[in-house]
Parts: sequence; C-alpha cells; structure tokens
Amino acid sequence: MKSPLLYLVEVLFCSGAMAAFYRLLLVRKVSFAACRRFLLLAVVLPVVLPALDIPIYPARTVVYPLPLVTAAAEEPFVASDEPVAAPAEAAGPVAAACPGVDLRRLAQRIGAGGYGAVVVLLAGLLTVRVAAIRRLRRRARRTDCGDYVLAEHEDVATPFSFLRTVFLGDGFAGERRAIVLCHEASHVRHRHSAERIAVECVRCLFWFNPFVWMAQRWLTEVQEWEADRDVLDAGYDLTCYRTVIFHQLFGCNPDIACGLNHSLTKNRFVMMTQFKKRSDAALRLGAALPVVVGMMMLCSFTPRTASADERPAQVSVAHVGPDGVTLNGRLLSPEQLVDYIAAERARLSEAERATMGLRLTLAADGKVRAEVASMTVVELGGDGSLRLNGEEVSLAGLEELLRARREALMAEQFQRTEVCIAARGDGVTMGRVDQVRQVLRRTGWLRVRYMADGAPAVSRVLPPLPAASADGKVTVLKVDVTDNGPIDGPVVVVKERNLFTVCVNHAGRILAGGIHDPREIALGDLAARVGAFLRNADGSDALPERTDEEFCLPDGRRATWAVSRGVVSLEARDCPYETFCAVQQALTEAFDGLRDEAARAWFGRSFASLAEAERASVLRAVPVRVFEAEPGGDVPPSR
Repeated sequence: MKSPLLYLVEVLFCSGAMAAFYRLLLVRKVSFAACRRFLLLAVVLPVVLPALDIPIYPARTVVYPLPLVTAAAEEPFVASDEPVAAPAEAAGPVAAACPGVDLRRLAQRIGAGGYGAVVVLLAGLLTVRVAAIRRLRRRARRTDCGDYVLAEHEDVATPFSFLRTVFLGDGFAGERRAIVLCHEASHVRHRHSAERIAVECVRCLFWFNPFVWMAQRWLTEVQEWEADRDVLDAGYDLTCYRTVIFHQLFGCNPDIACGLNHSLTKNRFVMMTQFKKRSDAALRLGAALPVVVGMMMLCSFTPRTASADERPAQVSVAHVGPDGVTLNGRLLSPEQLVDYIAAERARLSEAERATMGLRLTLAADGKVRAEVASMTVVELGGDGSLRLNGEEVSLAGLEELLRARREALMAEQFQRTEVCIAARGDGVTMGRVDQVRQVLRRTGWLRVRYMADGAPAVSRVLPPLPAASADGKVTVLKVDVTDNGPIDGPVVVVKERNLFTVCVNHAGRILAGGIHDPREIALGDLAARVGAFLRNADGSDALPERTDEEFCLPDGRRATWAVSRGVVSLEARDCPYETFCAVQQALTEAFDGLRDEAARAWFGRSFASLAEAERASVLRAVPVRVFEAEPGGDVPPSR
C-alpha cells in the first residue's frame, strides 16, 4: 500500500502526462469522438493506475534455506507466577514514550478535514444543480420526440440538454428552432451529459488536481465541436447557424448541461470551417499506448522482495562441519565464504539483503564479514540416529554438549542463537523431535528452527521449563478454554470464539477449525483458513475478537490497529516431522499475511522490507499466538 502523499504525486504526474499528450498530439488532429474518449481516460486512468499494486518478483533460485544465523526474532514467552498471566506480546501496546503533542498527526487531521469539506461542498453543489434541472423538467411541457424528450418552459433562457431531455424556451420557431434541436439532439445522441457527470464526480474527489479541471474544460470544448459538426453535416447554412449562436451569447444554462454555450465561441467558429481529420490520426492514437504502459510501469508495478510467503533464499547451505561450510554443493573455507557473500550482497537491494541466510557485518575497513559459527544443527535420521553439527551423539550426550556450548557463548550472543532441528531423510517422527525439544528446554536453548526437506524453515520459541530459568520463577501457563473449574497454577483463559484448533494425525491428515466445528482440510488451504479466522473481516461473533489499540511508530506517529485475540492450538504429536514443518510454515504464512497488511497500512511497504524499528512496531500489533499441545497434556505457548 502506497503512502497517500506518494499516491497523490503519482496522480498528478499521470494527469500531467495525459494532458500534455492530448494537447501535443490529439487536439484538432483526430476525430472528436477519439478526443472525447481520450479525455475520459485522462481523467480516470491517473486515478486508477497509481492505486494498482502489480508485483514484480525478482528472479529466484530454489534452494534450501540457510540454517546458520538467527534473524531478528521475537522475545520468548515468559510468564510470571502471578495468579493470572498472559502472553508477553499481549502486554501494553505502547512500548516507547510518545510525544505529548503530535504535530504531524494534527496536521494530517487538519488536512483531511479540509479535503473532506471541499469534497462535500463540490458534491453538494453538483447535487443542487441536478436537482434544479429535475425540478425544471417537472414544470415544463414535455413532448416525446423519439430519440429525446423535448421539455419547453419559459424559464429556459438558453437551450440545453441533460441526459435524454432537451430544454427549450419561448421564441424559437422555424429554421432557428430546427437548428437548435439538431444541435441538442447531437448532444443527446453522443451521451455528452453522462460524460460530464462522470468528470464532475472525479473532480469532486480530486478537486486539487488542476489537470482534471483542464480536462473538463477541454471535454466541453470537444463536445461543442462535435455537435456543431453534426449540425453542418445535416445541411444547415453556416452563416445562419453562426447567427443562431450569436443570439444565445447573453443566455445562461447550467454548466453541467450541454447547450449552445457562448464560451469558446471563437474556437467553435474556427473549427466549423478549418477542422480536417488528418491521415495519421490512427498513428497518433496508437502513440497513447506506450504512454499508458509507461505510466503503469512507473506507478503500478511494485518490486517485491521477501514477503511473508515468498522469501527467496539467496544462499543454500547443506551442512556446517569442522572443515568449512558446504555452500550450494561446494565446500568453502570461511574466507572464501566471506568473499562470496560480499559479492552476492553487492548485487542485492537493501531489502533483499535482509533476507539472506547469513548475518552480515560491515566492518570499519569496508569489508563484509559473515558469522557462520553460531548455528547449532541437530540432525535427526529416519533410522533413529542423532547428530550435532555432523557428529553422532546420544540424547544424554546432546544435553551435555549443549550445556557446554551455552557456557562458552556470551549472554548476548546466546540470546540470538537458534538451534536448527533438521530431518535427514524420511521417517523422522514427532516423538523423536519432542525428545530433542525437551533437551533444548532443559538446557535453556529456546530459539528453534524447524527444517525438513521440501518445507521452508520455520522459527519458533519454545516455552521455558521452570527449572531452566535463572531465578526459578518461570511458570508454564495452562490454557482453560472451558472455564468449568479451577486449574492448579497460573491460567490463561481463552474464549472459545478466539480458539482455532489444528490437529494432525499420524497419516498427515489435518483437522482444523473452531473448537466446535473442526473440518478436514488440505495443507494448502490451512494458511488461508487461519488468516480468515484471525481477520474476522465481517465482525462475526463466532470468530475472534479484535480490539483497537494504539501504537507509537518509530517516526513519532500514533497508529491504531485492530489486534486479533485469536489463538491457534496445534496438536501434532504423532505426525511425520515433514508434515509438522509444513503445518508450522502454513501458520507462519497466516500471521505474516496480517503483518504485511499492517506494514503496508502504516509504512506503505511490505513487512519484509521494513527497518528493524518498524518491524518491531508491527510485531507488537500482530503477535504470533500458536500454542502447541505437549505429551503431558499442557498447552504451552510456542512462538
């Protein structure tokens, strides 16, 4: 979604380009009908083209995601041992102090109020003029003439037509009456009034655009030229027709109507005798096509980089071992890897660099450094084997190594380090994954990246164990969705309307939906189903509540967002690990879709292209609330 200022600038640019093209190549050089149609497009297209959002996707290489360095992740779910607790993300919506007086927001409100007042004023004037014409028609003496209805009344000073009605006053007889009716019948036949109404409506909304006012004037001019040509083609004398026009110079008719208007009279007289359609008219009209295509390319096409469901992985790493890193099937030393990443980084845009799978650091000497040693990879084999960074270990050995590795890391480095649980081959079950996750929780490694062949990597934060915290006060919350009785320990009460359940069985079949109406769905439909549930676009009482909360954005603005209270409960204890990863990815896509909407509404860009501070604001507004059922029956939150 573009910012309003950018949209208005693009509207003015497109309007100016269309107006310049008309004056330079079309006016007096192509048919009147072609001029009219182009002027209508010149009013409508500049409004529509900048509003379009046509994505342009960069070329991508389908590779395995890089499980090396953590991206910026959300804070882990840590609850206090107070009687009632809620997820940390559901805390107060404003994390930073906001200025007392937001001058920018005040100016925006004043500008919006002034714009709306002018729109209402112009729309009101248009309504008054149309109502006056309708009242005159009701009082007039009407005669059905076939192609139009003739309404005669003494209050009509100057003949005019509106839609299918021709208004005529007293004192018109003989050839003069025939000429006037021929002129107005031409306006009716070509539907000139409908064109004027359409332009008037656009002008009411875009009154600040001077090119719309110019196009309206030019359209009136062309319509009069066309009606004049029809009168002369009907065989009426040129001198007599000019005399009739001179008689109407001191009359008056509504400006929204079509009539023998005295304005532009000199140009009309010139066009009666000098206009000739040029032989290159078709070529001139064809030249408008590249102009429109160019405006579309500049204003409608939006370069897309990594959004929530379309993250290109520029780097592929199959294994991290003691000898180096296997990059796209090639074993590289750390020095070679840094050179390769520096070259790749130089080819990417700033937004695309954020999607790379390595943490890049620009040193003071201008060189790019890549951190590749902080990732811990736990590989699970279908035969029950377990490896840590390529070395086979047991569960007990894994726990010892993880404890030792944590002690060797600095606290800040440990907080942003993930452990990747990767499947090697088929046959890895969630039972084996749960064993590894329990080890991770006991050792305090809570940031986890799930990765299996054929499914994108998904990052989550495991719930901590009470004994794993430094002070021993961390408590895993239980979730009560029925509220039928007391539950020992801290409780999060989730309303039934806010809960979306996803159950995956041993065969990979998915049962998903509200707590009372779960249905079997395909994996490809899960993200859309969860997204629709969380949005609750229609405000249904059967779908999650949405609470308007105010957030302070990095640039000082205050923005309101309807925060969904929806919670996803995932139960996938017996399914294949590959299916579990795919389901987690679908849930991520659902939440990322909401984040992308908030990012475009607040900053006019996709969530993936935001700066770190902007991403933090969106993360507070759209937290990921996914609870995963554990073998013991509790439902601790997973992020």
